[in-house]
Amino acid sequence: MTHPELQNLRALFTGDPDVQPSMMFGSACLKVRGKVFTAFHAGFMVFKLPPDAHAGALALEGARRWNPSGRRVLREWVAVPEEQHAHFQELALAAARFVGSSLRRKNNV
Repeated sequence: MTHPELQNLRALFTGDPDVQPSMMFGSACLKVRGKVFTAFHAGFMVFKLPPDAHAGALALEGARRWNPSGRRVLREWVAVPEEQHAHFQELALAAARFVGSSLRRKNNV
């Protein structure tokens, strides 16, 4: 089942064929051209962010680096608590641009 905050973020990308809902680690997520850029996991929205947005997201109260397995922090990911939902749209847009642009660089598109 999709979390309401993730549904709200999905609405930002209505009409963008590159963005699709999916699943990651048993949680609902959004992907841009097949690569995850945001998900709802264990009470947090998680975002894959470039360095500048990453630092800003970590500065939000309750935010932390994302460590889904408990063994290894995923360096570009930030887990942001639901209480910070006012920042989710901005972070999702930054994450989609970041992941989408890294795919273009990788594929020379």
